[in-house]
Amino acid sequence: MKVILITAVAAYLEDLKKILRNSKIETYTFQEVIGYRDATLDAISSNWFASEHNERASILCHVFAESAKAFELAKNIEHFNQEQEVQSKIHYNILAIEQFNH
Repeated sequence: MKVILITAVAAYLEDLKKILRNSKIETYTFQEVIGYRDATLDAISSNWFASEHNERASILCHVFAESAKAFELAKNIEHFNQEQEVQSKIHYNILAIEQFNH
């Protein structure tokens, strides 16, 4: 059993739902979150917003799945990310669950 944590900008919500459906993930949760990016390490010329902390409306998704489905989901997210022409991607982490109750 795996737990998958997924973060993305809120604009990708419907795309992510489609990816989950295509990956045969039937149960998941979404939560609206505010993502922050600390731009203090960026070069001044590349910091277009002239701000140190940029906020982004984002989503956090929790998925519990068997290993095969988790890795299928990862493959589908990678495919989606490769097709994007913008910097913002869907990010995921797959974690092993050592123990759980039913």
